[in-house]
Amino acid sequence: VDNTASTSAELQERALDSTDTGSEPEDYSRCINNPPQPALPHTVDSAVEPFWLPAYPSSFPMLGYSSFVEELTGVLKAAKSYYRQSPMLKRCHTRGSAAKVQAVTCEIVHPIVPCQRPHPSHQAANFAKKVLLTTRDPMTAFPAVHQSKAEAYHGQVGQVEKEKWIQFRDQYVGSSEDSHMMSEWKKFIMEWRGMNPYHIALYMPWEYWLDKKQGPALTKRLATLIKDEGFPVLFNVDDDATFECLWYRHIYEGIMAEEKKKIDDGWYEPEYTPEQLEMIASEVEKFAAEIEEMMNDEDKKRPGDGHLHQILVGYAKHARDVISEKS
Repeated sequence: VDNTASTSAELQERALDSTDTGSEPEDYSRCINNPPQPALPHTVDSAVEPFWLPAYPSSFPMLGYSSFVEELTGVLKAAKSYYRQSPMLKRCHTRGSAAKVQAVTCEIVHPIVPCQRPHPSHQAANFAKKVLLTTRDPMTAFPAVHQSKAEAYHGQVGQVEKEKWIQFRDQYVGSSEDSHMMSEWKKFIMEWRGMNPYHIALYMPWEYWLDKKQGPALTKRLATLIKDEGFPVLFNVDDDATFECLWYRHIYEGIMAEEKKKIDDGWYEPEYTPEQLEMIASEVEKFAAEIEEMMNDEDKKRPGDGHLHQILVGYAKHARDVISEKS
């Protein structure tokens, strides 16, 4: 018997409910009709190197994020991909350019997709020491990864057939004895968490972008980090209303439109077996316990461990809730 994991549509509903106080729905018309206006351009006095942005596959609203960072900073193509190269563009830098800002962030999927030498740890001279890392609940990340690969490499239109998801799930999500996806998911986080000479300055969970409180707060924290690093920021980072509108227009609207289309098109809920649900819950719980132990050890703790632990506890709780609902 298969059990169902929450679809992205259910996550949407949970995100909306998480800030519901019984009041009327938020009216974001002001964000469309009277959007916040940027201040005068900020002058950059010296060169500023981009942040690494390790992004677990399908854990990041890249298109909306890219437009947000461009409007925030006034820098065209501020969000670059490490893997997008040309004779003039390499590793998020333009050859021969005298621009003080080459990029604000450099998205990379290493170690899941290896990068050409040198390793990121050997490129520190060209990147900020602070890292922005995206995460996603494995319960929804694994079906999203499968879907995105089918679209990118096999011309998939619409949702992949349920039978193909089950084949992928049983081969790669696997079981407690062997789960390629869980191992890869954890390794992605742990490699960047421990990579010197960097440190993770901000974890950016996919689920936060869908939440009416956490989404604007995350957007504002990101803008503050970008400003503190020396990049131009054209908006007042202390203005909550501004970042609520920037989040809504660039991030939330696009995600919700995509989720509504999936609902309208009748997308099914990806399924896991009871054994796989237990494996996911147990593995995330063990991961959270490992981080908690390390964050209390002066020799092993790393910046951001408290937030990472909080994120993992939430993911484990989600898995346990699904198990309880289906038992």
